[in-house]
Amino acid sequence: MTVTESADTTEPEAAPPDPPRRGLSGLQIGVLVAALAFLGGAIGYAVGDGQANADPFNAVDVGFMQDMGYHHDQATELSIILLDKDGVDPDLKAFAQEIIVGQRYEQGVYSALLDRWGHSSDPGDTVMGWMGEEQPTETMDGLATPEQIDALIAAEGDEAEALWIALMSEHHLAGL
Repeated sequence: MTVTESADTTEPEAAPPDPPRRGLSGLQIGVLVAALAFLGGAIGYAVGDGQANADPFNAVDVGFMQDMGYHHDQATELSIILLDKDGVDPDLKAFAQEIIVGQRYEQGVYSALLDRWGHSSDPGDTVMGWMGEEQPTETMDGLATPEQIDALIAAEGDEAEALWIALMSEHHLAGL
């Protein structure tokens, strides 16, 4: 051993032991929260059981879902026409696909809810009655006329793109 080295052979002091834990572990807390949530749900179900089978929709709800299902149908029709065309911008076709998926999804939700509570998804001969603006179904605001649909079918390239954008703009503005 050299003079500069030290001969420190003492053991480092051991840390004092942790005090015993008091309280609940993370797992115990998670189980307790789940149990309380289940209990709350069970109590809510038992207390509200008298209304569990009551139709939650009024005439406005039903009318809205029926009319929007019908309205969405044309948005998907116009988008399918565009997808069938050559020479259309791929980004515009992707947007048309999003409209088809989104509008069909919402139609499915509307139909399922209406069916669940015994309502028809067919709006009938008139629409918008729930807003106090009853009109024949085929004249619903924002719907393309048969002539406009024929023009979209016949259009190609830039003309088809411009017509589809114009029809979809009117369609969705009227939906708002």
